[in-house]
Amino acid sequence: TFFFSFAGISITLLLSIILYFALKALTKPIQELNIATKEISNGNYKGRVEIKGSDELAELGMYFNQMSDKIEQNIDELKEETNRKQRLVDNLAHELRTPLTAISGYAEYMQMANLDEEEKHNALTYIRKECKRLEKLSQVLLLLADIRETKIPMENVSIQKLIKTIQYRLRKNIDEKEIDFICNSLCFEVHGNYELLEILVSNIVENSIRASHQKGKIAISSYEEGENKELTISDNGIGMEKDELLHLMEPFYRVDTARSRKYGGVGLGTTLCEQIAKRHKATITYDSSTGIGTTVRINFTNKI
Repeated sequence: TFFFSFAGISITLLLSIILYFALKALTKPIQELNIATKEISNGNYKGRVEIKGSDELAELGMYFNQMSDKIEQNIDELKEETNRKQRLVDNLAHELRTPLTAISGYAEYMQMANLDEEEKHNALTYIRKECKRLEKLSQVLLLLADIRETKIPMENVSIQKLIKTIQYRLRKNIDEKEIDFICNSLCFEVHGNYELLEILVSNIVENSIRASHQKGKIAISSYEEGENKELTISDNGIGMEKDELLHLMEPFYRVDTARSRKYGGVGLGTTLCEQIAKRHKATITYDSSTGIGTTVRINFTNKI
């Protein structure tokens, strides 16, 4: 009897130990999920669980990791969007401060100093110039808001007609630099808003003119295959560095600050182009090398 009692107790203890470790092994994935969940709730979005086997718990762990990846991605996107908006506010404040300081300074100078007519004229000319730049800045900001929010009328737009209009409007700038302005087979049409497309292409052509050397060359060509239609604008101007291309879409970013201000730029040209392209379901790509030039490609799909 003692032997059987001892054997029974031993087997019970052995089974209890086996059951303990079996339950511990089974609940380990749940404990890991619990720890990872606590890490995420505390703001550590890199928490993941190790997946072993192919049972229901392993599947749960896989879905948990996918959820964590998505959460981390969304958080990173929100941080980037917050940083982008903060940069926009900071840059806008800087852009406003510069002309306002100049206007205030010149106005105070005119009040305090005894100026002759020529000096007054020069001061008023500078004030007027800065006021126009502020006016242009406000117009572009309003246009950006309208593009995002307002429903815009669409029609079939002839690219050839569009380029001819832009070439005629910018002929003075082109002639001043004696630029060889070449247009090749611009035969296709796109479905879009004529005025916005004119702003889009004009901005790119104007940038090419600014970047061009005296007696430089600007070539505009098109390519069409099925629903894809591509407009290419190339110049052999000063070009851009790779790090400049990375920042090109940032509001108020200027590759050459002095040159942009000289020609009346407000630093929102590429941002405006990007928003217009998005409304037309188009994409813009930039390819540039210092000393060689820049090529801009606008790809339309007509899927608006």
